[in-house]
Amino acid sequence: MKAFANYHPAVLLLYFLSVLLVGMFVTNPVIQLTMLLGAVLFCIMCTPSGRSAGGIAFYVSMFLLVAVTFSHNGVTPLFYLNGNPVTLEAFVYGAAIAVMVVGVMLWCRCYSAVMTSDKFLYLFGRAIPKLALVLSMALRFIPMFKRQLHKVSRAQKAMGLYSSKSLVDKFRSALRVFLAMISWSLENAIDTSASMKARGYGLPGRTRFSLFRFRAVDGVLAAVSV
Repeated sequence: MKAFANYHPAVLLLYFLSVLLVGMFVTNPVIQLTMLLGAVLFCIMCTPSGRSAGGIAFYVSMFLLVAVTFSHNGVTPLFYLNGNPVTLEAFVYGAAIAVMVVGVMLWCRCYSAVMTSDKFLYLFGRAIPKLALVLSMALRFIPMFKRQLHKVSRAQKAMGLYSSKSLVDKFRSALRVFLAMISWSLENAIDTSASMKARGYGLPGRTRFSLFRFRAVDGVLAAVSV
């Protein structure tokens, strides 16, 4: 995965866009299943082994939910759900939609793991500096929020929070952690904007340094993606 992440950011963006566009607009089941299988293998490479179980359970639940509840049209009933028949034709059609939805979600997760904020700013920082900064902060916000939430929760548990079995106390503890996370999020956004402003980000005539270089292998991957 590290070798793939070392490709030029423009080539990586082209690759992910090609995969996502084909996955969303091509209805061939072989291509859809290939996209889903590739996304699963990519996520296994990107995700630590200890965190894969929760992610797999979420996407399996999402797949079943979309496959079963998408439609009830058809002539071959399989079973009844809340009085509504789930037919074979509707289940097959819902499964095809679920393959597309879960595949796109997994590829977006792979995109967030490979396309870091510095790569995004390198691509769009000169053309749309303000929007590029906002989007890069939004893309990295969720993983940073999850890591910080885990740290705050562990610190609060070490101080005796969540020790009571009362639902009211658990709710108050969760609210306390949530308020701490809101304060941290606002402070982080202010610090980032102040830091970029101090560096002269977005000013006309500002020079920039980058380690990204377009190589021959980047051209090969771009040609294959196209």
